[in-house]
Amino acid sequence: MSEITYHARGVQFFKPDARMIIEIGGQNSKVTHIADGGFVRDCAMNDRCAAGTGGFL
Repeated sequence: MSEITYHARGVQFFKPDARMIIEIGGQNSKVTHIADGGFVRDCAMNDRCAAGTGGFL
């Protein structure tokens, strides 16, 4: 499984009503939409450095 899948399952476990994860890291940014059961519905990623994350959001 990928990091994105693990994040979705973890969020589903701790906050079952959450439907979106916004992750801003040092290397990239990700927005993940979560379906029922903690499954990833869709994911978008910015592969630019953290300096470009404002444009991604």
